[in-house]
Amino acid sequence: GVRVGILAPNGPDFAIAFLAATRIGAVAVPINTFFQPPELAWVLRHADVHTLLAVPSLLGKDTLERLEAAVPGLASAGRGPLRLSSTPSLRHVVALGDAARSWLSRPRDRSEIGLRAACESAVRPADDLVVIYSSGSRAEPKGVIHVQGPAIRHSHFIASGHDWTPEDRVYVPMAFFWV
Repeated sequence: GVRVGILAPNGPDFAIAFLAATRIGAVAVPINTFFQPPELAWVLRHADVHTLLAVPSLLGKDTLERLEAAVPGLASAGRGPLRLSSTPSLRHVVALGDAARSWLSRPRDRSEIGLRAACESAVRPADDLVVIYSSGSRAEPKGVIHVQGPAIRHSHFIASGHDWTPEDRVYVPMAFFWV
């Protein structure tokens, strides 16, 4: 049930982060990569993001600098669990790539297989899977929650309707943070 924000473009980093988080029962919160500091701050707080996985830069722009502008106190925060009044739930920001900031958390040890298996076995079809935010064109973005069971069944239904093999590739022209 812990909310894990994903601030990354379409690609392997996004897919791996999404699948890893939801596999252990965390709730993925894909974040619009076009959000500027005010929208970014709003979604981080509204979604109660606990851990944010973010690419250090995107299209030549410093994503972590944008985060520092969005979250007051972040730029001067030290390592360890964050405790910022502007984003009370946010405890960790992990860079999906090389980055140097005092406030970045290091990824956890991957050897905790027993803990991972215990988390996986506790996931139920009725558990939240993802919160997808609308564009907010008339007001603040709205978070739409999807749960594990229907999302997995829908994916299985879509995949089983085709004669796809492991060699096939599927082109998804939409931004992953919207679909």
